[in-house]
Amino acid sequence: MRIFNLAQIQESINVSRDLEELISSQKAAFMDYSAGLYDVPLPMQFVFSGPRSDCHIKGGYKAG
Repeated sequence: MRIFNLAQIQESINVSRDLEELISSQKAAFMDYSAGLYDVPLPMQFVFSGPRSDCHIKGGYKAG
């Protein structure tokens, strides 16, 4: 597994340069999801008491 921090993500994506590719990759992912090619578990939820807050994590993966 590779973990990327926010600075690394921001350095690798230039929205004005990469917008068309970003949109087409998201479109392809939704089409593949609709075709049943992704395994998507239920969202995880963490509830914190101090400060009172919560966090929801959603994920999924495509075989191969």
